[in-house]
Amino acid sequence: MLIFFLLKFCFNFGVFCYAARFSVCKLTDPKLDDCLATNIENTLHSLKNGISDLGVRSLDPFKVPKLTIDAGNGPLNLAQHYTEVSLGGLSDVKVQKAHYDLEKKALHIESMFPKIVQLAHYIVSGRILSLPVYGNGNASLILETCKIVLDLQLEEVTRNGQKFFNMKSIVADITPKKMITHFDNLFNGNKLLGDNMNSVIKEEWAALYFDVKPSVDKNYAEVFKHYAQELFNKIPANQIFSQ
Repeated sequence: MLIFFLLKFCFNFGVFCYAARFSVCKLTDPKLDDCLATNIENTLHSLKNGISDLGVRSLDPFKVPKLTIDAGNGPLNLAQHYTEVSLGGLSDVKVQKAHYDLEKKALHIESMFPKIVQLAHYIVSGRILSLPVYGNGNASLILETCKIVLDLQLEEVTRNGQKFFNMKSIVADITPKKMITHFDNLFNGNKLLGDNMNSVIKEEWAALYFDVKPSVDKNYAEVFKHYAQELFNKIPANQIFSQ
């Protein structure tokens, strides 16, 4: 989920040759935060299909090779490994708040997504209410009315005489109002056990999600950091910010 925020951030402050496609916020603007929030939202919408000549992939769906969610410590203890992940709904966003601290080089973004849909191949193992759970196959996960808060810490580095941004750290806080999941082929295809367990997971979604939320936040943030840094590596710092 973070790469799209960073794409937005870069393009809206960008003064490179493609800046005409996007509104630009000036760092000296007293209403910088309002401008930033508006431009982040507008650019996320415009990045839905990507920008081929910049090598920017489609934002909706957004592809992730793999994700791992570690098991928590609660009664719904489930380790989740996902591959061939497709995230939908990331371009349909309302940015509620944004702030960039120039001195600290810190970016804060708060956004709301009506629905984020994750489709992937999964492998799960663990226990739910003392019952062993295992399986692999296709899985769907829907986060409804999902709030995402991001805090990015940047630093400037010099390469070949030019300054670029390096991402020192990213912190994500991902909180849905509801989660709907379905795992195909649980218990090696035992339909009765699989249907019953899917019902339990749907009913107890909050206990499961918030038990593994620290791992969700951490692992999604790391994945997005990797892709975002690839973008920062292409664009000099003086082509990102407009004074």
